[in-house]
Amino acid sequence: MVLLATESARYFIDGAMERRVDGGEEMNQRRSRIALAVSLSYLAIVLMVAGAVGYSVTHYDASMAGIWLLLVTMPLSIIVASTPIPHGAPVFFSLLFTGVLQAFIIWIILRGRKGSEGP
Repeated sequence: MVLLATESARYFIDGAMERRVDGGEEMNQRRSRIALAVSLSYLAIVLMVAGAVGYSVTHYDASMAGIWLLLVTMPLSIIVASTPIPHGAPVFFSLLFTGVLQAFIIWIILRGRKGSEGP
């Protein structure tokens, strides 16, 4: 009787541990997919705004068009705006690189650690 109870308990514990490991991997995959979707959406917004700014600067008198790219890439664009970079294309491409870098940072933060189960 005791042997049967210990075997049942061992089977239950092993099954629970296996489900916990599988659930953690599934959660990591779900979190990775969500992180990828959010970061790619942000990158798409940055690229669309950069395209609109580039088009408006070359075809219209768009003296304030660049502010939209500055606002979309805001946390790191403050650093770019405060550096002594000559105006024009270098600032535009610096802000574009800043947007790509921020999309990567968003992906890293939302993905979390590879082996962690997360909250």
